[in-house]
Amino acid sequence: PDYISVVDRDGRFVYINHIPEGITKKDAIGANFLDFVHRDHRSIASEGLRRAIETRSTIDFEIEGYGDGKAFFWYHTRMSPIVVEGDIQHLVMISQDITQRRLQEQEVRESRDRLELALQGADLGLWDWNIQTGEHVVNKRWAEMLGYELSELPATIDAWKSILHPEDKEKVLEGWRRHVDEKTPVFESIHRLETKSGEWKWILDRGKVVERASDGTPIRASGTHLDVTEKKEFEEKLLQTQKLESLGVLAGGIAHDFNNLLMSILGNADMALLELPRNIAGRENLADIISASQRAAELCNQMLAYAGKGRFTLQQINLSRLAHEIAHLLEVSVSKKVQIDYHLLPDLPTFEGDPTQIRQVVMNLITNASDAMEGSVGRIELTTGVRACSRDFLAGCYLANDLPEGNYVYFEVSDNGVGISRDILEKIFDPFFTTKFKGRGLGLAAVLGIVRSHKGAIQVESHPGVGTDFSLYFPASSQKSKENRAKDPEENDWKGRGMVLLVDDESAIRKVGQRILEKKGFRPLLAEDGDECIRKYLQHQDAIEIVVLDLTMPRMSGEEAFTKLREINPEVRVILSSGFSESEVTSRFIGQGLAGFIQKPYRPTLLVEKIREVLQIP
Repeated sequence: PDYISVVDRDGRFVYINHIPEGITKKDAIGANFLDFVHRDHRSIASEGLRRAIETRSTIDFEIEGYGDGKAFFWYHTRMSPIVVEGDIQHLVMISQDITQRRLQEQEVRESRDRLELALQGADLGLWDWNIQTGEHVVNKRWAEMLGYELSELPATIDAWKSILHPEDKEKVLEGWRRHVDEKTPVFESIHRLETKSGEWKWILDRGKVVERASDGTPIRASGTHLDVTEKKEFEEKLLQTQKLESLGVLAGGIAHDFNNLLMSILGNADMALLELPRNIAGRENLADIISASQRAAELCNQMLAYAGKGRFTLQQINLSRLAHEIAHLLEVSVSKKVQIDYHLLPDLPTFEGDPTQIRQVVMNLITNASDAMEGSVGRIELTTGVRACSRDFLAGCYLANDLPEGNYVYFEVSDNGVGISRDILEKIFDPFFTTKFKGRGLGLAAVLGIVRSHKGAIQVESHPGVGTDFSLYFPASSQKSKENRAKDPEENDWKGRGMVLLVDDESAIRKVGQRILEKKGFRPLLAEDGDECIRKYLQHQDAIEIVVLDLTMPRMSGEEAFTKLREINPEVRVILSSGFSESEVTSRFIGQGLAGFIQKPYRPTLLVEKIREVLQIP
């Protein structure tokens, strides 16, 4: 029951309606009410008495005091002064037992503390949204995820919407509407939120409407946030890796099949040159066909290199010619809103390098320049030239510490994109620099490594909001690059002898091979797959001098056929042919007695020379 009492200005009881068990009324009357208050709360009660007298107003406070059986209970006490003729001699106290409420509040606090500990352990942020008022309350971890102090965040749902990524907003709000309409049991979304520093973090947001009105209108919702930025970036990298692997497999397969087609074109054109008189019209056209086929074969080699099945070779590189050759590939690699302008110096000196790696560098810089436009209309300029570089100039470049002054060929990739801030610019080539920033970042450590291996230098200039210029310098060579122009196949009187088993699933390749082998004195024996190869080898084993075996065939592959041939005759001489590179193929046959390799597409005369070399025929 409530205690109603009257005390004097000193706090002594002059009246009390209810006496706690174990205390007599005689003991209570005249005693100070502070004697019945827990010692930890006596200062609160004493202050309440003083303020009630001084302010002549009602004062409320909560204290812990004696109840029945001298157990402590919580009381809400209201103390009001009794003013008589302007004077205060007594005060009325009404003390209401709120023990149950305080216990419930304590349970809620303890439960909240346990929840907070659990959330901290799970690294979860907590949010609570009053849908009716728009109040959006979050906990400390929620704020910390985004780099804020809790006090810095406005407690409104509009504040949350303002940091939601524009590209994600429609998807997130639609997901929430579906949950409100009870089409989904739980709201769940992975989206980006802007941090205090202006970066974007991926957040896994889970929540649920926890209170509805009688008509189903949502009143309150609660949920959690989990920072999944690292997980998301890992997934994206994994997806990109899988994509590149898939593209690599596709590129390798296309290159292999295309090499077979080129083999037919190149072989027939070459045979025509061998068989036609030298002064007949049309020989120049055939030479052009061969040159075009060889350039197409080089494209196949690029695809094989992309697929990880090529090999790196050093040769004299003309940057202007290289840029011209891959121009189409560059243009399909950038946004349709981006235009590439070429300023390629003719008669550019060459430098020694690996063309595949240099193409990779050019592609990387062009792609990054396109990304710097962020989907807007933009322009990229690719410029080549030669420059006399002094030591002072080289000193301002990356990697130029030990480079001698002299003539350097260069290519420059310029864009009018977002640019790079100075603090980021200092880190773009760091191998472990992972901070995401707009426009650049992917592959620049690889670019640095490739340029370093070519004894080159890099110059970078960038201004935020203006654009970025990447200039790469390589020491110029005195040698000239060679044109990929087909020469007429050399005709000579050399003749071979014996039977050659030619195995290929492409009939056009078998026909061309048969013609050149017959022309050079061999007796060709043809097979279209591994099964037929084994059958014919068993039938003509004593007569067969050498086997030319395609690697990739249906039913029984060249690798399986090679193994069976070696089982039949450990001394059998086999030349493998494939659209894949020599290093890719021969690495699988190390120590197995492979006699030779010839890469498709090959000119028929090269096949004869390879057979002559293996058979050691003078």
